[in-house]
Amino acid sequence: MGRRRLPPVKLYRVERVEEAENDELFLSEQIRTQEAREKRLLAAEKRRAAREMQLEAAARRYRPAVQPLPLRRGAVRQARSPYLPELERTFEHLKSDLGRLTPAEEQLLRALLLERLHTALAAAYDWYRAGKPASPPAQAAKPSDWREWDWD
Repeated sequence: MGRRRLPPVKLYRVERVEEAENDELFLSEQIRTQEAREKRLLAAEKRRAAREMQLEAAARRYRPAVQPLPLRRGAVRQARSPYLPELERTFEHLKSDLGRLTPAEEQLLRALLLERLHTALAAAYDWYRAGKPASPPAQAAKPSDWREWDWD
């Protein structure tokens, strides 16, 4: 039971619409609206950048004191787990200091704090990789074109 598709209804005569669009007042209002939109977007971008800088400054205040433990090489979870409760307490403290945070800002702050913890752990354990890839990235394989193959 689909709906019947009706032809589009023209509410105004085309000549009147074109006349209104070419009117000086309409064009000036359209330009003013565009300028206001650009100004609003620029202000929002400035606010976002300022808030991001504020979050980064708050995360820089976190300095984890890492005491190296006798762990086997590669025990990343065991190296990190003693410091996660303190990281969570610091996160909650910073969250209350910064005021209301959006979920995206909370995620960014938590990622920045974790990055600081990983850097501290990498300084304490020589085998700990702080944001470094496991191996150097290999060149991406390019698919071969079957039309260029030598079929003989």
